[in-house]
Amino acid sequence: MKLRNRVGKLMDEKNITQVYMASQTGIKQGKISEIVNNKRGMINIDHMQRISSVLGIKDTSRLFEFVNEDDVINTDRRRSFEHVG
Repeated sequence: MKLRNRVGKLMDEKNITQVYMASQTGIKQGKISEIVNNKRGMINIDHMQRISSVLGIKDTSRLFEFVNEDDVINTDRRRSFEHVG
């Protein structure tokens, strides 16, 4: 099992862009992108609280989910194919 954040999914559900999230939280858009794409190993708790606030989530634990390693690999492969051509 692997812990992943759900920030990207939650932002999609609420039609929130990375640019908007960055403007509302004061977090650089590049860092928002890394968080959304699960490219950051560690996420600053202050950043997670700011993101939670914009998403209207009081319990920051809702930003995370456990997934099977196989699901992570398959999801990452699908994303890489979606971006090709």
